Amino acid sequence: MRVVSTSAGITEVLAALDCLDEVVGVSESCNHPAEVLRLPRVASLDRMDVDAIVELRPDLVLSSGGLQAEGVGDLVRRGQVVVALAPSSLQSILEQIRLVGRLVDREVEALRVSDLMAGTFKALMDRASGFARRPRIGVEAHDDPIVVAQRWVGELVDLVGGEDAFRDLRGEEDLSRRSLPVEEAARRRPDISVLAWWGRGGECGVEAAGRRAGWDRVPAVADERVVAADDAILLRPGPRLAEGARLLGRLVEEFNQDPGRM
Repeated sequence: MRVVSTSAGITEVLAALDCLDEVVGVSESCNHPAEVLRLPRVASLDRMDVDAIVELRPDLVLSSGGLQAEGVGDLVRRGQVVVALAPSSLQSILEQIRLVGRLVDREVEALRVSDLMAGTFKALMDRASGFARRPRIGVEAHDDPIVVAQRWVGELVDLVGGEDAFRDLRGEEDLSRRSLPVEEAARRRPDISVLAWWGRGGECGVEAAGRRAGWDRVPAVADERVVAADDAILLRPGPRLAEGARLLGRLVEEFNQDPGRM
C-alpha cells in the first residue's frame, strides 16, 4: 500500500504501527521519527499540493481535515481515496489509532499502541489520586495572543491531577475562540504555566513569558513554575502524548512535594 500523510500526528501513528515503508509523502511539519525527513513534502498545515500527491499514486491519503478541507475536496474530485481524521479528545485519539490500524492492515499493532497509551494514562491517574493539591495548569499553544491548547491537553491535565486553567475554552474548535489577550490569561492565575508553542520544539522564551503584561502577579511566575515543553508531545494527536502526560504528571508531583512554594 502507498500512503500519503498530511499530518505530523498521523505520520507518528504510522511510524508506531511500523509501516513507514509504505509512506510515500508527508507534510512539512513531519519531523519524527528521523526517517520521515527523506520523504517528499506535499502539504503544509493549511494547504495540500494536490498535483504532487496525485503524482505519488497513493492508495490512501490520510489528512487532518480542518484547514486542509479544500485540498481534501480537490483530491476526492480527482479520484483519490482520502480519510480525514480530526480527533479532539483522548478517547477519540485512541480510536483514531485503531482506525488507522484497520486502514493500513496493522490492527494488532494499533491495538497494542492504543492499549499502551491507555495504560500510561490510567497509571498516571491512579498516582494522582494520592496528591493533596491540584495545581491550576495553563498550557499554551501560542504566545501572543495566547492560544489555549486542544481539548485533549486539558484532559491530560485533569487525569494527572491538575486543574485546567482554561477549562471553559478547551472545547472550542475555532482557534479565534481559544485565543486570549495575555492580560486575560494572567487573570486565570495558573500555578504552573506550560509553554508548548507551535513549531518551537520547546524553544520558548520562559523569562520573556514571565514579563508579559500582568504576569508578574501570576503564581507560576512568582514561584518559577513556567516551563517550556516540546509542542510535539502535547499538541500532536499521536502516541507521544504518553510522553506529554508523563511530563505533566511530573510537574504536578513536584508541585505536591514542595508545599513551601505556593
